[in-house]
Amino acid sequence: MKRYAELLLGFVALGLLGCNKEYLPEHAIAADQSFQQKTDILAWDAGMMYAFKSVQYGDFAIFPEVQADLLNATNTFGNRMGGTHSWEMDYADYDLRDMWAAYYAQIADINFFLENYKRFTPKEGEEDFKDTVSLVAGHAHFIRAYCYFELAQRWSALYDANALCVPLVLKRDVEGKPARSTQGEVFQQILADIAQAETMLENEDGQASSGTITIDVVRALKARVQLGMKDWASAYATAQDVINSGGYTLVSDPVKLKAMWHEDAPSTELLMLMVAALTNQGRSMSQLGGYDAAKGVWQPDFLPTQGVVDLFDNADIRKSIYFEQRTVQLAVDGSNTPNVWCVSKFPGATKLRRNKTIPNSVHAPKPFRLAELYLIAAESAAMNGDDAGAATMLNRLRTSRGLGAVTTTGDALKKDIQDERTRELLFEGYRIADLRRWGLPCKRMTPQNENLLVTSHTRLDKPASDPKFTWGIPQNDITTNPNLVQNPGW
Repeated sequence: MKRYAELLLGFVALGLLGCNKEYLPEHAIAADQSFQQKTDILAWDAGMMYAFKSVQYGDFAIFPEVQADLLNATNTFGNRMGGTHSWEMDYADYDLRDMWAAYYAQIADINFFLENYKRFTPKEGEEDFKDTVSLVAGHAHFIRAYCYFELAQRWSALYDANALCVPLVLKRDVEGKPARSTQGEVFQQILADIAQAETMLENEDGQASSGTITIDVVRALKARVQLGMKDWASAYATAQDVINSGGYTLVSDPVKLKAMWHEDAPSTELLMLMVAALTNQGRSMSQLGGYDAAKGVWQPDFLPTQGVVDLFDNADIRKSIYFEQRTVQLAVDGSNTPNVWCVSKFPGATKLRRNKTIPNSVHAPKPFRLAELYLIAAESAAMNGDDAGAATMLNRLRTSRGLGAVTTTGDALKKDIQDERTRELLFEGYRIADLRRWGLPCKRMTPQNENLLVTSHTRLDKPASDPKFTWGIPQNDITTNPNLVQNPGW
């Protein structure tokens, strides 16, 4: 266990210091010694999975939602995420910088692992461990693909093979100053990593609520990437592969759906439910929860718009799970206001609360869900002219959520699919990318009680052409790397 802990410390040290032994922490293991034992490989896997969990939820999900059209800043939000909410952020924004850096830190460590893991030679009698080594390498390829896709979605424009994307770095080079690659190059690498992960994880059968990466999780990412590329036929086929695998079913029982969201209960519709514990919680969604334990009052930084609440029919079993009417203390005079719709999708699982009675908005991440695959299949079919196939996929999801089937076609059907995606994936970090893919403006929906809100942002209306739909390359990277070109409008 000591070596396991030391190697995890070394994993972090590699990300910060490269391979210079002079600066390694006293108990860290140098890079050239980190592939000697079975526990070394397992420690690398634990480190990569921990880092993967660290980019789920928290700022990584909230920032794209705060920027979008479904939330309003409250009087007590303290300008947290204020630049993003007002679309006045610039390339010096440290929150956007930190997210960029987090993805690239993971990529750097994964690059080092993939360059060096074949140094490991199983001892006599441990030859079967080669299968585990291959599995860990499959995890690495998957996570690298995930990180590059997130970078591309946030820091480059809509998919165009010839357009600039982000720097594509596949070998560890702490002194490197890479230029931006094209989207074609970056997405080609994303798909190559996914293909490699599919090969290495082909025997990792999918199972509902898996705590690790399975073949179905890999295919779910593949479908998400293909949707982002507007490769409708491929996205539909890949989503259908998982839907038709027979390993997952949509939840129609509101009690079970609430338990999945509020208490992280295993569910038949989760492809992945990441491991979380009090000592390994993951990121909080507290900006949407906002319970002030010291005062014993609700003071969320953001409230859902009335428009998005009204998008949910009362028969929709998600409405009472995602929203709750509460008494809040948001008025300028400090008075309480009852019956205000608040986000309740992320109250914090009881097992992850140090004080079981105080909501903390901490959950085990659920990065891949069957419902998303139904939405990918529906949108892809509709965009490919298959209204019947699109309606079938859409209506299976709708009926599982307590809604009636739709009979629309053409543009009306596409709008129904967009609305259903908005409802199902609410506040999970997809909204800005969705608006951009649909070519829609960011026009804030009708607010709730404006006496509780920062009214300068409630009527925000940005055209689909606004350059800040795409985030700016961080200032430090632009300053230190003369080969980088900034995005327009930054």
